[in-house]
Amino acid sequence: MEVEKGECIKQDFVFLATDPEKPEVSLNIPEAENSDCCVEPCVFASDNIDPFENDKSSALWVYGVGTTNVDLVLQKWVGSVWVDLVALDNTDFGEPNLFGSISGADGSNLVAYFIDWYLVRLAHDTGTYRVKTIETTIFGNTINQYSQSWCLVTYNQYLASGSVKIEWVNTHIICGLQNGSQSFDFQRARIGGQVRLKASWFGLDTSTYERAFVKYQNKQKVWIKDEEQENYVLKTGRLSEAQHDYLKNFALKGDEIRITDYNFNNARTHIQTKVLFDGDYSPNYITGSKLSSIELNFRNEFGIERKRC
Repeated sequence: MEVEKGECIKQDFVFLATDPEKPEVSLNIPEAENSDCCVEPCVFASDNIDPFENDKSSALWVYGVGTTNVDLVLQKWVGSVWVDLVALDNTDFGEPNLFGSISGADGSNLVAYFIDWYLVRLAHDTGTYRVKTIETTIFGNTINQYSQSWCLVTYNQYLASGSVKIEWVNTHIICGLQNGSQSFDFQRARIGGQVRLKASWFGLDTSTYERAFVKYQNKQKVWIKDEEQENYVLKTGRLSEAQHDYLKNFALKGDEIRITDYNFNNARTHIQTKVLFDGDYSPNYITGSKLSSIELNFRNEFGIERKRC
């Protein structure tokens, strides 16, 4: 750049200290309501009875002729131990199926409790819960089994986002329970359940079409059937063995399956969408990990069809 004699060039500068003082930044991060609740899976309950904001979970076991009685107890994790809260032998906290109330032709018995987390939160607040069995055998000894644990938190739309809830009802025979050695006939009762899957997504809607035509001698084609089938995809987070077994053995074998997606940024809204499971069950296993995700295909229970009368 050429500068003529006598011309002055000016520019503003800011001089910084060699070691300037750094302002202290404090973040006001609210403490989690349930800081001690870190057990999967997570279930929600709220102050109102809206089923969208309140979950239910089923704890169930199938017994052979070697068991003479089974009682269920609700437990809560308090401090560092599991504490017995109440016997699950009535409708105070959900729907019971007591020992002997649902039996198969082979002498097997289904024992279950459909937990209403709204009622549990109302009586015992949030926290980590599970169900304990007290089983009496034909030899007179007592055996305990335990359900999976549930982390009960107060419903919040931001916490719920990123999860999917599956509801199911079954009234038919399910074979292959307990490593394929036992089956159970659900025709004597209407058994249902729910499961909430975190880090999951349901939707990605697509449609397939089936059309049928009649062709006349003049080569003209006139449709006689035009049917649309809506298809969906469920992508889950990493699930435990117990969660996979529950999906395979009960939820996906339901006569009625409804799915609700809670994701904020889902392109389509799905609230209790009635679906039919359509495809294989093939988890994405990772060597060295006990958890695995899965992608499942569904189709709408109802097709959209137009016909010529």
